Amino acid sequence: MKKSQFNLVALALLIICFISPLSESLSAQIINMANAEKKAPSELSNGGIKLGIGISNMTDGEESIGPILAFEPGLYYHAVFSETFGIQMELLYATRGSGDSEPGVGSIEFNLSYISIPLLLAFRLGENAHLFVGPRLSLYLGGTVSGNIISGDADGVTDYDFGLDLGAAFSVSENVKLEFRISRGFVSLVAPEYDAIYNIAMLGGVSLSL
Repeated sequence: MKKSQFNLVALALLIICFISPLSESLSAQIINMANAEKKAPSELSNGGIKLGIGISNMTDGEESIGPILAFEPGLYYHAVFSETFGIQMELLYATRGSGDSEPGVGSIEFNLSYISIPLLLAFRLGENAHLFVGPRLSLYLGGTVSGNIISGDADGVTDYDFGLDLGAAFSVSENVKLEFRISRGFVSLVAPEYDAIYNIAMLGGVSLSL
């Protein structure tokens, strides 16, 4: 074999040896991507922990008393049924309340605690966002009234609240989502013989899938 022919054969063998692992790696990546795209909706379901922080108020439907800080840590599970629809179930410790202060009169603040169970219908918008809406059942744990007008336990508060949550969530990474929601109660906090008053809250939150 001539030297030039030998060099060409050697070069061809080197190219084959170099390209072969790359082609195998590329093929593996394509197969993995295809498998990922073919994941069943149930495989995309996820759950974890979440924390919401915002403001809470009490309203009679027209006027409100005054906002105070609210927070609700808890757990969630997001069940995916299709590319565009899922249901998110949550178990939260939620604080609600309101406060007011008037010069020459005094101040008062209500702090109420609940175990809340939202059940949310989630509608996917694009790759990284979804809207959600659904009912929330809250069980009253207890509360306090503080201020120079009156102070003590918040007695006489309705044992439960039933309301509606509405909001949106945005994925910032594979495991982290940011959200904003409005939560409105429709059960009066006081007995029927008094003027009705309801919980309302606006919250921002973050959730971490585990």
